[in-house]
Amino acid sequence: MTLTFGSLLAIAAFLVFWVQPLVARMILPVLGGSPGVWNTCVFFFQTTLLLGYLYAHFLTRLKFSRQRILHGAALTVALILAPNTQSAWTSNRYGAEALDILLGLTSYIGVPFIVLSSSAPLLQHWYSLSRTERAADPFFLYAASNAGSLLALLIFPTLLEQFLPLTDQIAYWFYMVLGFSITVAILSLILPTTVAKTTGQPSATFAVQDRWQAATWVGTAFVPSSLMLSVTTHITTDIAAVSFLWIVPLAIFLSTYILAFSGIGKAAASVARLALPLSILGLWVVLLQGRNETLVQIPIDLGIVACVSMLLHHQLFQARPEAERLTSFYICIAIGGLFGGLFNSIVAPTLFDSVLEFELVLGIGVLVVNWNLINETVCRFRNADWRGLGLRDVGLIIFAAFAFAVIGLEFNDASKTLLVTAMVACSAIGCAYIVGVRGAGQLIATLSAALFLSMSMVTKSTHGLFAERSFFGALTVDEIVVEGRLFRRLIHGTTIHGIQSQEAGEAMSLQSYYAPMGPVIASYTRD
Repeated sequence: MTLTFGSLLAIAAFLVFWVQPLVARMILPVLGGSPGVWNTCVFFFQTTLLLGYLYAHFLTRLKFSRQRILHGAALTVALILAPNTQSAWTSNRYGAEALDILLGLTSYIGVPFIVLSSSAPLLQHWYSLSRTERAADPFFLYAASNAGSLLALLIFPTLLEQFLPLTDQIAYWFYMVLGFSITVAILSLILPTTVAKTTGQPSATFAVQDRWQAATWVGTAFVPSSLMLSVTTHITTDIAAVSFLWIVPLAIFLSTYILAFSGIGKAAASVARLALPLSILGLWVVLLQGRNETLVQIPIDLGIVACVSMLLHHQLFQARPEAERLTSFYICIAIGGLFGGLFNSIVAPTLFDSVLEFELVLGIGVLVVNWNLINETVCRFRNADWRGLGLRDVGLIIFAAFAFAVIGLEFNDASKTLLVTAMVACSAIGCAYIVGVRGAGQLIATLSAALFLSMSMVTKSTHGLFAERSFFGALTVDEIVVEGRLFRRLIHGTTIHGIQSQEAGEAMSLQSYYAPMGPVIASYTRD
């Protein structure tokens, strides 16, 4: 029975995460590879995922015989509406790119996706009604579900996209949905012979007794979801504009879910807690180098996302409720994911002129995973438990760190910046010693990350002459002086797309790519 449910959950998740990059791929020829395309698609799928979880929650409040009838009808409707051919995608049907994507996806894949998404909580609930040994704690099946999701993301770019055209992929996806629906229908007919005597009793309502716990579930799920989308935008805007990189952060996100809800979640979280300070140290090294080292920075950014997501997903697993409140738990997780998608696809592009959400959400994540440590530090300071060092010593350490920080930032020199880092680290070590915190490394990493992310946000938000952010990215216009000559630049993310001289008589002269010695002219000369 456990193998049957685990396999069905994996297949359902495989179908869900196969169709996500599949339909996003269909939009690329029309709207291009902007991260806004992917973030909007993910927001749509997070919204329909929540609707699927709400549908499953409604079903679990009914008697099992009614669950079987209603879900059978839902599967039939999903099959009727499921796409089996490629849709011709057009833009500006509704006046805005994001609205085009949301309404287009709703009409093309909305209902089938909602029904498939309901499989994770619904099948886990059915499993909890069985007489199997692990029925009282079915949350481990969520690892199997996410394993199917991860498998789809790995196979899509490496095999499916390589050997199958879009039309064939959609057809095969439809046939797999048909087979899955038939299998679930057969299971619903067999299951009543093996369910416990409690079958037919409605499950717990969504009125979660502890509202603070529900809010904690939502908030804990929000940060990894938003961080996954933030790092996608950050990487594809500021480092490398490659749409293939859309899938990598999502694969990491799912991997941490698999580990957190499996038997090795505690060990994986311990490794992530040790790796997080090292990853943050890597960020500092990249900053001090002052160069955009793509092959170095991308793994570091993804490593930090993996560590934070692993720790927060492990916290979710530890905070899981009893099986009777299973669907409420997953609804809260879906709400948190939806808020993450809403923030990154709608709110952040509206509020920010530049891509600041990565640093902002990462800072929140680092603080959340170290919240207990920070709280312990504050309590020890309040209790004046300073382990032999006086308040004057604490003041001297903090004053020295800030003094050198001012010097380092004023001169903007790499060596002095390194000195600032060392002083801040020393002050953190001193504070950790004073308060007697066992996790001194995590405290140092937290303070260091806060400093780094604050500096990065200030640098990004310091605009020149003009800054604007649209669905397709962030544009900035600034001016620089090179060898006594004034130039104006057009920048997309961190990529310079145009340079114009402001000197008299040189405004129309070719610069940047098209300069007399630039790459475009040089390529024509070679030809």
